[in-house]
Parts: sequence; C-alpha cells; structure tokens
Amino acid sequence: MNAKELAEQIMAEAMKAHGPKPKSRIPKPPEPKPEPPKLELVSEAEPVVDLEAARSTNRRSEAKLLVEEKRQIREANQHLLNYRKRHGRMPPNSVEEELRRREEAEQIRRQSIIDYHGEMKLFHEEAERQFRENDPLGLWS
Repeated sequence: MNAKELAEQIMAEAMKAHGPKPKSRIPKPPEPKPEPPKLELVSEAEPVVDLEAARSTNRRSEAKLLVEEKRQIREANQHLLNYRKRHGRMPPNSVEEELRRREEAEQIRRQSIIDYHGEMKLFHEEAERQFRENDPLGLWS
C-alpha cells in the first residue's frame, strides 16, 4: 500500500468516525415564484352594478362596525373604572371638583417646599450656633 492509498484510508476512517460533513450555513437563494395564472374573459356582457344593493351592504357593515366600536369603548371604560376602584383613584364627579382637587394638591406641594426650606434654614442656623459655641480657639465668634 503506497502513501496515497494509506492517506485515503485514514481519511475514510476519520470521516466514518466523525459522521457526515456538516451542512453549509450559507442560505440558498430563494426559488423563483411561479407566475400567477392568466385571467380569462368569460363573457363579453357589460357588468351590472346595483348601486342601491352596494349602498345597503355598506350601511349594514358600517352599522356593525359602529356597534362593535361602541362595545369596545364601553369595555375599555369599564376596565379603566375597575382599575381605578382597585387602586383607589376614582375619577372626580365634576370639572369643578377636579379643579379644586388640583388646586389643593398644588397648594400642598408649595407648602411642603416652603416647610422643607424653612426647616433646613433652622437646622443650619442651629448647627452654626453650636459650631460657634464649641469653637475652641474662638476664631468664629
């Protein structure tokens, strides 16, 4: 057995041990789409268009769509109302009540800002007073 045959035999055994060659990861080009069938003219007669029948069909479908849209709006509103009830966020009864509630919230927010800054001013004044009292060298008095 010469070297070439020996190499082929070793390669064949290795291929048998490791299984088949893996498939290529390169995608194949897409197959061309078949052409749509040709349309054939069945008759030479003029088409008959019944406008009133088409309009009535359109009116019926529009009515169905309107009913469905109203139903979806009712469901969405009910879903929102249930969510607000669960989380305690009920909508106001009137516009005036909503405006009053917003104004109260704004006043509370402003007052909390004023209170915070006042407390911080007092805190820092007290800290400075204590610092000046405890100044061992008397440099800050």
